[in-house]
Amino acid sequence: MSPRTKRRLTALVPALVFAAAVLAAGCASGTPSPTSAGSPSTSVPATATTQPVTSATVPITVPATAPSTTSTAPARRLGTQTMVILGNDTREQTVTGTGNSDVIMLLRVDPEQDFLSVLSVTRDLWVDIPGKGKDRINAAYRLGRAPLAMSTIESVFGLHVDHYIELGFTAFSDIVDSLGGALVDIDRRYDKTPYWSIDIYPGYQVLKGSDALRFARFRFDQNSDFGRMSRQQRILAGIRQQAAQWDLDTKLPGLIQLALGWIGTDLSAADLQDVVTWIVGLGGDRIKQAIIRGQGTMIDGNAVVVVDPSVLRAAAQDFMTPPPAAAPEPSATPPAPGGSTPDLAKWKAAQAATTFPLEAPAYVPAGFALVPAVPPGGAASPGRRYTIPAETGKQPAVRMVYRYKGSDFYLGVTATPWTAAPVAAAGIQVRLDGIVYTVVGTSGKVHHIWWMSDGVLYFLSNTVMWTVPQDELLRMALSMKPVGD
Repeated sequence: MSPRTKRRLTALVPALVFAAAVLAAGCASGTPSPTSAGSPSTSVPATATTQPVTSATVPITVPATAPSTTSTAPARRLGTQTMVILGNDTREQTVTGTGNSDVIMLLRVDPEQDFLSVLSVTRDLWVDIPGKGKDRINAAYRLGRAPLAMSTIESVFGLHVDHYIELGFTAFSDIVDSLGGALVDIDRRYDKTPYWSIDIYPGYQVLKGSDALRFARFRFDQNSDFGRMSRQQRILAGIRQQAAQWDLDTKLPGLIQLALGWIGTDLSAADLQDVVTWIVGLGGDRIKQAIIRGQGTMIDGNAVVVVDPSVLRAAAQDFMTPPPAAAPEPSATPPAPGGSTPDLAKWKAAQAATTFPLEAPAYVPAGFALVPAVPPGGAASPGRRYTIPAETGKQPAVRMVYRYKGSDFYLGVTATPWTAAPVAAAGIQVRLDGIVYTVVGTSGKVHHIWWMSDGVLYFLSNTVMWTVPQDELLRMALSMKPVGD
């Protein structure tokens, strides 16, 4: 094994444990439905000015090949348990620190019912910290490290937390760099604000550690902390997809020992090995993702999120409940044949500057419109043309971006001749006119849909908070046709 491969696999262990929340290499099932503020949801938070996109058509079933809902991973000694992942915001060069917990993710590992559940908790949730009084939930880590953070979570959600994993800023950045970067699907242009330094363009690309950290912690848009949690999940989904292409085999036990230097945890090396091995073999349809949402307000001069305790307990109950035993087949309303392509002139301009064929949608969900992928001051083009560094060399790609009204929700259409890209992951297959469309995501949440044609990989990416339902994404994907036609 080469030193480079060893570094990647060593970093993979904590990355996979930390990324357990977003194992998106499996298949999507179902459609996220809007819920009231305060409940786990993929809809627009209550503080946003827009509403999630919904289907205005009566969907018809498209023949599909549904995935198996039973994990092929062998039986392990791993038992059912709940863990909390704490990403602390200390800047010190240590595994743990004295800062607040910038990331709080609850993981329900249940090999008996063969599912993984993840609940991302906003750090600004206003709670009663045992023995300390009212404060944001992220203050519990600063006031009493992992033990107080765990007891606070137990008190708030009414569930038992068995184990913890701590990861600091420096560790996160170093892990990503040790992997050779993280392949992440970036939804839009992220430019610096008066409060945050960031410079990332839209598109499926490799982020180095420092950029991945800036992207993961960005919260200065209409989606606030809820979008930040979704971005963290998007990064880690990319890491998991990369890992699916690597050869772990018998290397994992020794690498676990090395990986323990990256994280703080009360899990043993054997426990970590069981968790990671089980995670790698789990299908996406057996993974649940949810985000605690609520109403933002000011208390004692602090911006906080308030959620009714009964809603938090209901979220905890759903967190402990496995997904449906069988994933429903995808459905969509195919667009009428011969429909015109919106913004065809802009697509033709992008095609004229590209050496491989592009496909454009004849149908776009209501409220979305094509916007420049590179804003004024950048290259004058309706789309972003760039290259993706891969082990086989730099791979060309084109990204076109659709924005929902004046919101911070963006759909992305990407084309690249790199047909082996990790984003072409396993999923539910929908066949139409000789083309296989693969729906990728976790239970109830569609991340993207990909297909191949004439040696080009195309994929349609959902918004950062998965606001577009599966049937609408499929309808858009099925409407794609060559720009030259």
